[in-house]
Amino acid sequence: MENPKHTEIRALFFEWMLKFHPEKNIKDTKILEINDSKIFYGISMHRGRFSVDINTLLNDMKSIVVLSPNTGKNIKVALHDFEEKLNWDEANLNCKLLGKNWRIPTLEEMIRIDKARQFTGNFNYVFYWTNLELNSNAAFIYNFRFRKISLSHKKMKIRVRAVMDM
Repeated sequence: MENPKHTEIRALFFEWMLKFHPEKNIKDTKILEINDSKIFYGISMHRGRFSVDINTLLNDMKSIVVLSPNTGKNIKVALHDFEEKLNWDEANLNCKLLGKNWRIPTLEEMIRIDKARQFTGNFNYVFYWTNLELNSNAAFIYNFRFRKISLSHKKMKIRVRAVMDM
């Protein structure tokens, strides 16, 4: 059975190929090996073995694909936080400004992102907004250090990592 992290990287690789190498036929591309730092692949009609560094692939894409636990659908996770801490309203607005369908992650998605943190980019801070609201004044945040949820006033400035449905 394939490593689940490699399954996520495999999906991202083919998306990367379509985006950055449209001249190459995806049907003729085969992943030969995935390790912790590189993907080795072959393309029929070409001799040899090609490779791409996983970090290069992630930087090119600026997001990573992660499986959403409830829906079974993939989400894209931005590789970087917004530069500044944001309050609840600013977080929602900044996600929308990234483009169509970007948003604050659900609590379930944050837990899944935490489990895939090796591939989802640096989460250097402890607290991140989730989209789960208690009421008009409070929303839940996810604590990456202790893997717990907490409640925060929406006026507090907290880190946010945007996601989008695929």
